[in-house]
Amino acid sequence: MPNDLAPQPVLLSAYQPPAFLVDTVDLAFDLHETATIVRSRLTVRRNGASDTMVMNGEALTLLSIARDGVALAADAYKTDAHGLTITGMPDACLLDINVQIDPKAKVIMVTAVDQREAMLRAMHLGVSDFIVKPFDADRIVA
Repeated sequence: MPNDLAPQPVLLSAYQPPAFLVDTVDLAFDLHETATIVRSRLTVRRNGASDTMVMNGEALTLLSIARDGVALAADAYKTDAHGLTITGMPDACLLDINVQIDPKAKVIMVTAVDQREAMLRAMHLGVSDFIVKPFDADRIVA
């Protein structure tokens, strides 16, 4: 019987550039025993024709979302079990997104930058692990 959980190859020919690039990210964490609030501020810009931005994230409760300081109407975005989709995005903007997470949830940060100081700070704030891309697939265990 084949193992459905086995890693599947990802071919370079299947790669699609992201619809938006994130130029800056500022994060703030409010840590509590029963909930953690994550406040994020992202400077984003379009990287193609699509006006839809998809952000992956699981086990999150969206508390608020604003674009350039204006709260988004409920019909401008949708959330599901896998993340957040924002439609009608301009060419560039500032996104403020506040979410709540379960502090007992395992949090793993993945980054393309190997910065020891950022890793240590994130671990101090409660991140369970920190993985630098490209990463060894053997380190990823469900």
